Amino acid sequence: KEPETKSVTEEVTNWVQLNENRAVWTRPASEVTDEEYNGFYKALSKDEKDAMTWTHFKVEGEISFKSILFVPGEAPNDMYD
Repeated sequence: KEPETKSVTEEVTNWVQLNENRAVWTRPASEVTDEEYNGFYKALSKDEKDAMTWTHFKVEGEISFKSILFVPGEAPNDMYD
């Protein structure tokens, strides 16, 4: 008599990393160039112009986080509507 066999279905997922760059806000501010800040701002805001200025900071306490605050180069046309 043959031994009993059992079929097992196994799902395998292969991950491929598409981007080798670390997120801008996770890197120290001294390592990020103005071009990288402006490129990130334009991608995030869909603005064609560069940001007027930005501040890159880290907050530590009960809640810790890293952030970048951008000031647009120009106020939106519908700001006071």
